[in-house]
Amino acid sequence: MKILGKVFIQDIESLKVEGLITEDEKSFFDNKNNGLRLIRNLITHKDAYEYFFVSPDGILYPFSEADTWELVFHFFAPRSIEILFSVLKRINGDYKNQGS
Repeated sequence: MKILGKVFIQDIESLKVEGLITEDEKSFFDNKNNGLRLIRNLITHKDAYEYFFVSPDGILYPFSEADTWELVFHFFAPRSIEILFSVLKRINGDYKNQGS
């Protein structure tokens, strides 16, 4: 299994091709309009301080505030951890099935 890329989107696509994430899980990570990729792009490609995190209830939180980053973490972390845990279970299931 090859999942070591240098580009975020390629890594996510590799996980999907390998059957380690579902289409819904892939969308959570690579959707550049409302997924984790949006936050990643803001952090790595632009001056994050010009932008705001929009909460599900429509409140704008400026990225220039430290509390916003904590809010972003709490918003994305549970689903990210759930998906990563599913990937580990799927990998473990593959190894168990190969040993049979």
